[in-house]
Amino acid sequence: MYKFDTKVQHLKYKVLRTVAKHAWDSDFYETFLDIPKEIISGKTPTMRCCVYKERAILAERVKLAAGGDRNGAAAPFPRSTGCVWLCCVG
Repeated sequence: MYKFDTKVQHLKYKVLRTVAKHAWDSDFYETFLDIPKEIISGKTPTMRCCVYKERAILAERVKLAAGGDRNGAAAPFPRSTGCVWLCCVG
C-alpha cells in the first residue's frame, strides 16, 4: 500500500518533515537555504525541466512551511513584541 498518490504529495511531505526536523534540532535558521539542496541532492530532475527549478519551488514550499504568507505580504509581528497598533499594520 502506497502512502502517497503522487510525487508532489511525497515532496510536500519531505519538505514538512525536513523543516520540522531542523526546527526541532534548533538549527533551522542556519540551514534554511540548504533544505532544498538537502531534499533534492542529485543533478537529475524528477518532475520538472531542470533541478534548479525544482529547488526554487521547494524553497517556496520551505518558506510556506516556516509560516510565510501565501499572498507575498510581509510577515505579521510576533506576539512577544507587544501591542501592534492599526496604523503600524496598514
